[in-house]
Amino acid sequence: MKRATIIHGSNGSPKGNWLGWLAEKLEGYEIIAPQFPIGKEHQFLKNWLATLEPFKEKLNGSIIIGHSLGFPLY
Repeated sequence: MKRATIIHGSNGSPKGNWLGWLAEKLEGYEIIAPQFPIGKEHQFLKNWLATLEPFKEKLNGSIIIGHSLGFPLY
């Protein structure tokens, strides 16, 4: 199955900005779109990587789509 992983930006959500729209348009894809920690006291790479940990088996071969702070994660 084709997969797309959506990583939102700072203080965002998987459905914020254009990300929710994009997830709806990616018909035929399994969408991985976790809610990452928000608030500047929680926005550290180690916290975001911990959020992705349950999905790590599915990330291989996934298309990664990032917005704002979510863009440089990979």
